[in-house]
Amino acid sequence: MAVTIPSTSEQQWMFETPSIGGIIVGFDGSAASRGALETAATIAAARNWPVHVVSVLPPMSSYRLSLRAGSSSDTDELRTQLRESAVRDAIGPLPGRACWTHEVRIGKTAEEIASVADQRAASLIILGRSQKRGVERLFVGETTTHVVQSTATPVLLVDGEISKPATIVVAVDFRAASARAAATAIKLLGESGTLYLVHVEEPVEIFPDGTTAPARETESAEMVAFDRLMACLKVPPGIVVETIVLSGSPISVLAELCDRVGADMLAVGSRRLSTMARVVLGSVSVGLARNVELPLVIAPG
Repeated sequence: MAVTIPSTSEQQWMFETPSIGGIIVGFDGSAASRGALETAATIAAARNWPVHVVSVLPPMSSYRLSLRAGSSSDTDELRTQLRESAVRDAIGPLPGRACWTHEVRIGKTAEEIASVADQRAASLIILGRSQKRGVERLFVGETTTHVVQSTATPVLLVDGEISKPATIVVAVDFRAASARAAATAIKLLGESGTLYLVHVEEPVEIFPDGTTAPARETESAEMVAFDRLMACLKVPPGIVVETIVLSGSPISVLAELCDRVGADMLAVGSRRLSTMARVVLGSVSVGLARNVELPLVIAPG
């Protein structure tokens, strides 16, 4: 039987049968994206999930191309081959990664990663989070924001390689997105661990000592909401679930709780907002991505 041999301009992913589900890893050669690869290996081994690595190159501008010899297709082919080599080196020869697949695309990073994840009905996207701080990190965070806004797949942000989590805090507002965040957290815990389901509300009463407490009728409604959420989640017997209601600014309150309980990971739902709404209103998920150091799961709504 004749075998089709890819030409130099054709990539391995064009000839594979895509696996449905599993993990999509965004790789750009940075230390954080290498950490994302190692994290994917840990999760894939525990869940028996397939892994597909996606690396996106930005299009070359016509001005830059005019300064180089050869056509745009020649330049793109060379760039693709160099990045493919870097991806293969980063994946490495370990036996557990022999079945991993990968591809290099040219386009807008967030759109391409989201497109691949949706085509493969991925269970999780893993992205490396920049080590930059301050104003620089605000701009870097836009890629993450665009991925979340462009896909239905939960996104895990990591600063480097992480091990299997034992304790995860999930911020819940009882909407579909936070329920998906909780479900993703349960998958990452596996058969054992501790899950904190935390609802943060605005303070409704301030006492002289500065502490706050929710109104009694609000507490009753939240108990019902927690019960409904728990009924929707498939929690293995080995996972301990704690439900908590707190008052204050969500970002600072969640960060403090994570530190207090020794959380390994934080998960949150994210509503789809227009570009203007994100600029004017901001978002808890984006704020957490920029300010909390823990690995962060963002589940789109």
